[in-house]
Amino acid sequence: WRQAKLEEAQAVAEQKDRLDFERGQIQTQHQQMHQKLHSLQHELTTTRQTSSTEVTKLRATTDRLHTQLASLETEKEGLEEQLQTVLEELEQTVTNYQRVSSIGEDLQHRLDEATTAATRSGARADSEAAAYR
Repeated sequence: WRQAKLEEAQAVAEQKDRLDFERGQIQTQHQQMHQKLHSLQHELTTTRQTSSTEVTKLRATTDRLHTQLASLETEKEGLEEQLQTVLEELEQTVTNYQRVSSIGEDLQHRLDEATTAATRSGARADSEAAAYR
């Protein structure tokens, strides 16, 4: 009976040692998991802060680009108005040039006719003067 009790006590002691060992392993794993969780929470916080900063920067950049786009649109409208004015002036200049050119051609034609008539008239006057001589 005593031997059985000793063996039973020894088995209980071995089981207790095994359970203590397993409890130590579980506690170590628990601490490691707790540290990892804390590390991940810290990373998540840092990532959120970085993301928030990046979102703020992107919004500022977007606002700046919208402002520049609006400015460029205004400038474009002004340039289009100037171009339209220049085209209208050019059209008017071309019309005036065509009118002046047409008047010049008419004058040249009349001058040619007058020169021809004067030459004929001068030739006739010379022949008449020769006839009187």
